[in-house]
Amino acid sequence: LDWLMQASEKEEFKNYLEKNGVIEALMKSITTLYKESEKPQHPLEFLKRSLGVSLIETEALKRENEELKLKYQELRQKYDELKKQVEASEQSNSVEQNTEKASAEEAK
Repeated sequence: LDWLMQASEKEEFKNYLEKNGVIEALMKSITTLYKESEKPQHPLEFLKRSLGVSLIETEALKRENEELKLKYQELRQKYDELKKQVEASEQSNSVEQNTEKASAEEAK
């Protein structure tokens, strides 16, 4: 029973790491280290720097994503406003054209 609890806790921890991108970040850093033609003298420092860059890039991408979402919302609102203006203009033009046609037919 004790080993079952340990296995369950390990699985929960593994899922936690996967869900939060830790395993992926570690694998990317390790892969980068593996691909280095000249292996660094201090691989742990290399991994620390690699992970640090990953975290910085991740935060920068998150900020950019939020900024783009806001920009999208602004543009979407502007688009909706312009679409309404075009539709109102088209309806107004249609009414004017019908009125002109009716007046022209009456004049005949």
